[in-house]
Amino acid sequence: MEVTKPINSAMTGITLNVLEDFDDIKSRHKIGDELFQKGLKFAMLISEGKEKKLAYMIAFDEDDKHMANVRANQLARTKWCGSLIDRIICGNHILFADKHYMALSALFDIGMNGDSERNRVDALGKFIEHTKRPDTKVDTQININIGSDMLENLEAQLNALASKALMVTKAGEIVDCEVIQ
Repeated sequence: MEVTKPINSAMTGITLNVLEDFDDIKSRHKIGDELFQKGLKFAMLISEGKEKKLAYMIAFDEDDKHMANVRANQLARTKWCGSLIDRIICGNHILFADKHYMALSALFDIGMNGDSERNRVDALGKFIEHTKRPDTKVDTQININIGSDMLENLEAQLNALASKALMVTKAGEIVDCEVIQ
């Protein structure tokens, strides 16, 4: 990606090569050239770690901080801008994967061979913090909307199953059963 750097280290100019990398998003969401270019600048600034308000002020030449804050939040919630931000941030993780690995290796080396016990403990603590399994939460709640005829059908199947279970209990052995789907 070829990008020009401005005076204040924020992205203010974007070359044709960078625009072509994101052309699928532009065409899918039918975004105009000028808005798309400014939105791409906005997304790049956010991926650099800038606040949304500041990124909007730089990309769109907005002087009013309140309006920049409002519009930045609106822009960041659009599907096309969210796609740009996601793609740029994911790209950065891939681009710098080797540097990330080297940094983790250095932390581990300090943790194992550091000069002081405190340095070793601190380095290993940071190493563990950055290599731990991500916290994931699985939502197991299921909501099912059942119509009255489906409910009656389910009740009939459950009654049939209960009667077969009663027959098995009385007979003391398993009788021929069929799987109800």
